[in-house]
Amino acid sequence: MGKWQVAGLIERSAGRSDGAGDAFAGGFMGSLAQAGNLEATSLRRAMVFGSVMGSFAVERFSVERLIDLSRPLVGKRLQEFHEMTAFETHMGIEQRV
Repeated sequence: MGKWQVAGLIERSAGRSDGAGDAFAGGFMGSLAQAGNLEATSLRRAMVFGSVMGSFAVERFSVERLIDLSRPLVGKRLQEFHEMTAFETHMGIEQRV
């Protein structure tokens, strides 16, 4: 399967990192549970989802930000992550960093 890395999603309103690792783990495991398999694509998706959830956790202390989190907000953050990491080459091919 090789090695794969995912960028951290930095939020301007980031405060404390308490709970960010737990939020990452929860997002990662939740994504894998939803996928129902451990294929490379599912693992990569889970890493991105974990990063997104961790980015919410640093907005407030511990899990306070996660309490009132909605699916549309998570979807919007996932889209922001996609826009941050995708670009088109001069040949019109979408690439990821």
